[in-house]
Amino acid sequence: MSTIKVDAIQKLNGSVPKAGDLGLNITGSVLQVVQQVLSTSKQINSASYITTGLSKAITPTSTSSKILVIVNASFDVFQNGDAGRSIFVEIKRGSTQIAEKTVEAYADQTGIGYYSIPADGSMMFLDSPSTTSATTYTVNGKVSDASNEMTLRISKSSSDSTLTLMEIAG
Repeated sequence: MSTIKVDAIQKLNGSVPKAGDLGLNITGSVLQVVQQVLSTSKQINSASYITTGLSKAITPTSTSSKILVIVNASFDVFQNGDAGRSIFVEIKRGSTQIAEKTVEAYADQTGIGYYSIPADGSMMFLDSPSTTSATTYTVNGKVSDASNEMTLRISKSSSDSTLTLMEIAG
Protein backbone atom coordinates (compact mmCIF):
# COMPACT_ATOMS: atom_id res chain seq x y z
CA MET A 1 0.00 0.00 0.00
CA SER A 2 1.27 3.47 -0.89
CA THR A 3 0.86 6.70 1.03
CA ILE A 4 0.86 10.12 -0.57
CA LYS A 5 1.66 13.08 1.65
CA VAL A 6 1.33 16.66 0.45
CA ASP A 7 1.24 20.06 2.12
CA ALA A 8 -1.48 21.47 -0.14
CA ILE A 9 -3.54 20.61 -3.19
CA GLN A 10 -4.49 23.30 -5.67
CA LYS A 11 -6.60 23.35 -8.80
CA LEU A 12 -5.03 24.71 -12.01
CA ASN A 13 -6.46 28.15 -11.28
CA GLY A 14 -4.81 28.16 -7.82
CA SER A 15 -8.02 27.67 -5.81
CA VAL A 16 -8.45 24.98 -3.18
CA PRO A 17 -10.50 22.01 -4.46
CA LYS A 18 -13.72 21.02 -2.76
CA ALA A 19 -14.60 17.40 -2.02
CA GLY A 20 -16.78 17.25 -5.16
CA ASP A 21 -13.78 18.38 -7.26
CA LEU A 22 -11.91 15.32 -6.01
CA GLY A 23 -14.71 12.95 -7.04
CA LEU A 24 -16.02 12.35 -3.52
CA ASN A 25 -19.78 11.82 -3.09
CA ILE A 26 -20.79 14.26 -0.39
CA THR A 27 -24.54 14.59 -1.00
CA GLY A 28 -26.31 14.98 2.35
CA SER A 29 -23.17 15.94 4.25
CA VAL A 30 -23.13 18.96 6.53
CA LEU A 31 -20.75 21.47 4.98
CA GLN A 32 -21.01 24.32 7.47
CA VAL A 33 -23.00 25.44 10.50
CA VAL A 34 -23.62 28.98 11.73
CA GLN A 35 -25.69 30.02 14.72
CA GLN A 36 -27.01 33.11 16.41
CA VAL A 37 -27.94 33.09 20.09
CA LEU A 38 -30.39 35.64 21.45
CA SER A 39 -29.89 35.94 25.17
CA THR A 40 -31.93 39.08 25.73
CA SER A 41 -35.69 39.45 25.75
CA LYS A 42 -37.59 41.13 22.92
CA GLN A 43 -41.20 42.18 23.32
CA ILE A 44 -43.56 42.21 20.35
CA ASN A 45 -46.90 43.98 20.42
CA SER A 46 -47.76 44.13 16.72
CA ALA A 47 -50.29 42.50 14.40
CA SER A 48 -47.70 42.81 11.60
CA TYR A 49 -44.52 40.76 11.52
CA ILE A 50 -41.50 42.37 13.15
CA THR A 51 -38.08 40.88 13.82
CA THR A 52 -37.49 38.90 16.98
CA GLY A 53 -33.79 39.74 16.85
CA LEU A 54 -32.89 36.32 15.43
CA SER A 55 -31.17 36.86 12.08
CA LYS A 56 -28.13 35.18 10.55
CA ALA A 57 -26.42 35.01 7.14
CA ILE A 58 -24.82 31.99 5.50
CA THR A 59 -22.95 31.74 2.19
CA PRO A 60 -23.68 28.43 0.46
CA THR A 61 -20.71 26.82 -1.30
CA SER A 62 -22.87 25.48 -4.16
CA THR A 63 -26.15 26.35 -5.85
CA SER A 64 -27.28 22.77 -5.24
CA SER A 65 -26.82 23.07 -1.47
CA LYS A 66 -29.78 23.10 0.87
CA ILE A 67 -29.99 25.12 4.08
CA LEU A 68 -31.56 23.50 7.12
CA VAL A 69 -33.02 26.33 9.21
CA ILE A 70 -33.59 25.43 12.87
CA VAL A 71 -35.34 27.86 15.20
CA ASN A 72 -35.33 27.05 18.90
CA ALA A 73 -37.37 29.80 20.48
CA SER A 74 -39.45 30.04 23.60
CA PHE A 75 -42.14 32.66 23.93
CA ASP A 76 -44.29 34.00 26.70
CA VAL A 77 -47.64 35.46 25.71
CA PHE A 78 -48.88 38.05 28.17
CA GLN A 79 -52.56 38.77 27.83
CA ASN A 80 -55.42 40.23 29.79
CA GLY A 81 -58.65 38.31 30.18
CA ASP A 82 -59.24 36.85 26.70
CA ALA A 83 -58.37 33.16 26.59
CA GLY A 84 -58.09 32.48 22.86
CA ARG A 85 -55.51 34.36 20.86
CA SER A 86 -52.66 33.30 18.63
CA ILE A 87 -49.03 34.14 18.01
CA PHE A 88 -47.39 33.71 14.65
CA VAL A 89 -43.74 32.98 13.88
CA GLU A 90 -42.23 33.12 10.40
CA ILE A 91 -38.87 32.36 8.81
CA LYS A 92 -37.83 34.63 5.97
CA ARG A 93 -35.03 34.20 3.44
CA GLY A 94 -34.26 37.78 2.51
CA SER A 95 -37.72 39.28 1.95
CA THR A 96 -39.43 35.94 1.13
CA GLN A 97 -41.42 34.05 3.75
CA ILE A 98 -40.41 30.38 3.56
CA ALA A 99 -42.17 28.99 6.65
CA GLU A 100 -44.81 30.04 9.16
CA LYS A 101 -46.11 28.59 12.39
CA THR A 102 -49.24 29.50 14.34
CA VAL A 103 -49.26 28.89 18.07
CA GLU A 104 -52.60 29.08 19.84
CA ALA A 105 -52.38 30.82 23.20
CA TYR A 106 -55.13 29.34 25.32
CA ALA A 107 -55.72 29.74 29.01
CA ASP A 108 -58.21 27.96 31.23
CA GLN A 109 -59.38 31.19 32.81
CA THR A 110 -60.74 34.45 31.51
CA GLY A 111 -61.13 37.82 33.12
CA ILE A 112 -58.38 37.23 35.67
CA GLY A 113 -56.15 40.13 34.74
CA TYR A 114 -52.75 39.75 33.12
CA TYR A 115 -51.29 36.29 32.89
CA SER A 116 -48.51 34.56 30.97
CA ILE A 117 -48.84 31.56 28.68
CA PRO A 118 -45.67 29.77 27.52
CA ALA A 119 -45.59 29.01 23.80
CA ASP A 120 -43.17 26.99 21.69
CA GLY A 121 -41.98 28.85 18.60
CA SER A 122 -39.49 26.16 17.59
CA MET A 123 -39.53 25.10 13.95
CA MET A 124 -37.40 23.62 11.15
CA PHE A 125 -37.38 24.16 7.41
CA LEU A 126 -35.17 22.75 4.65
CA ASP A 127 -34.62 25.53 2.12
CA SER A 128 -33.17 25.46 -1.40
CA PRO A 129 -31.84 28.99 -1.96
CA SER A 130 -30.08 28.07 -5.27
CA THR A 131 -27.33 30.64 -4.76
CA THR A 132 -23.72 31.00 -3.66
CA SER A 133 -24.31 34.54 -2.41
CA ALA A 134 -24.63 35.42 1.26
CA THR A 135 -28.21 34.64 2.28
CA THR A 136 -29.85 36.04 5.41
CA TYR A 137 -32.52 34.17 7.36
CA THR A 138 -34.67 36.09 9.84
CA VAL A 139 -37.22 34.99 12.44
CA ASN A 140 -40.17 37.33 12.88
CA GLY A 141 -43.18 37.29 15.18
CA LYS A 142 -46.57 38.89 15.58
CA VAL A 143 -49.65 38.59 17.77
CA SER A 144 -53.28 38.20 16.74
CA ASP A 145 -54.33 41.20 18.83
CA ALA A 146 -51.96 44.17 18.93
CA SER A 147 -53.83 46.01 21.66
CA ASN A 148 -52.32 46.46 25.08
CA GLU A 149 -54.06 43.21 25.91
CA MET A 150 -51.39 40.96 24.36
CA THR A 151 -47.59 40.99 24.24
CA LEU A 152 -45.22 38.34 22.91
CA ARG A 153 -41.82 38.02 24.58
CA ILE A 154 -39.10 35.94 22.96
CA SER A 155 -36.31 34.40 25.02
CA LYS A 156 -37.57 34.16 28.56
CA SER A 157 -34.83 35.25 30.95
CA SER A 158 -33.91 31.70 31.95
CA SER A 159 -33.36 30.39 28.41
CA ASP A 160 -31.78 31.51 25.17
CA SER A 161 -33.36 31.38 21.74
CA THR A 162 -31.26 30.27 18.77
CA LEU A 163 -31.28 30.37 14.98
CA THR A 164 -29.08 27.63 13.49
CA LEU A 165 -28.30 27.35 9.78
CA MET A 166 -26.73 24.18 8.35
CA GLU A 167 -25.55 23.91 4.77
CA ILE A 168 -26.32 20.42 3.44
CA ALA A 169 -24.53 19.25 0.28
CA GLY A 170 -26.96 18.71 -2.61
